[in-house]
Amino acid sequence: MMNRNRNMAAIFIAVLALSACGSGTASQPSAGGPVISGIDPSSKDSGAVASPVAPAIIRSGDITLETSDVEKVFKDVKDAATSSGGRVETSNFQGRSGGYGPTAYVTIRIPETKLDSFVDDVSKLGKRTALSINTSDVTLQSVDLQAKVDALIESRARLQKLLDKATTTADLISGEQALATLQTELDGYQSQLDYLKGQVAESTLNVQIIDNGSSVTSGLRSFKEIFLQAVKGFLQAFQSAFVFVITAIPWVLILGLGFLLVRKISRSFVRLLNRRRESNKD
Repeated sequence: MMNRNRNMAAIFIAVLALSACGSGTASQPSAGGPVISGIDPSSKDSGAVASPVAPAIIRSGDITLETSDVEKVFKDVKDAATSSGGRVETSNFQGRSGGYGPTAYVTIRIPETKLDSFVDDVSKLGKRTALSINTSDVTLQSVDLQAKVDALIESRARLQKLLDKATTTADLISGEQALATLQTELDGYQSQLDYLKGQVAESTLNVQIIDNGSSVTSGLRSFKEIFLQAVKGFLQAFQSAFVFVITAIPWVLILGLGFLLVRKISRSFVRLLNRRRESNKD
C-alpha cells in the first residue's frame, strides 16, 4: 500500500512537471480551450501544418479638435461614442479661465473595427488640428499565452482523471493540492489572455477639444468681446493711475510745504548773515 501511495504521489508530481513544461512552450490547443493561435485542435497528426495565425493588433489614437463651442462638441463626442457602440472611460471639462477659452478631454473605448469611421465622424464636429494612430503587434504574445492556457487545460484534465482513481485520503489530498496549484497558474494566464483580447477588440481614442481663439486673443470669439476686453483693460489702467494720484497728493503737499519752509528759513539765515557783516564794517 505504501508503494502504491508513493506511485500515486509520483504521478501527481509528474503531471505538474509536465504542465509546467507545457506552459512554458507553445503546444497545440485542446478542443475545450479558446483558439486564437490558428492551430486545428481536431488534428491528431503531429506533423499537421498549422493554419495561418490571425494577427493581434492593438490600436490607439489621439485627436485634437478646435471649435468655437467647446461645450457642445464635448457633448457631441460623448454621444457619438455611445451611438457607435463604444463607451466613455474618462471625461473632463474646464471652463474659460484667465483669458483662455474652455477645454475638454474625453477618453473613449471603441470597437476596433469602428475606430477609423469614428475618427472620421468626430473630425466633422470641429476643425481637426492633430491626429495620431498608434499600433502594437501582440500576435506572438497572444499565441504564447494561448499555448500556455491550452497546455494547462490538458494537464488539468489528466490530473482530474488521476484524482478520480485515487482510493486513499493521502492520494486525494496530494491530488487536490496539485490541482489547486495548476488551477491558480491557469487562472493567471487566462486573465492575461482575456486582457490582451480586450485590448485588441477595443481601441482607445483620446479626444482633446480646445477653443479656436488665436494666440493673442485666446478665449475671445468676437469683435465685441475683444473691444470689451480692451475697454476693461483701459479702465483698470485708469483706475490704477487715479489711485496712485490720490495717494500721492498728500505726499506732494507735505513735500511742497517742507520745501517752502526750508527755503524761507534759508533766506532768513542769509539776511541775518548780511546784517552782521554790515554791522562789523561800521
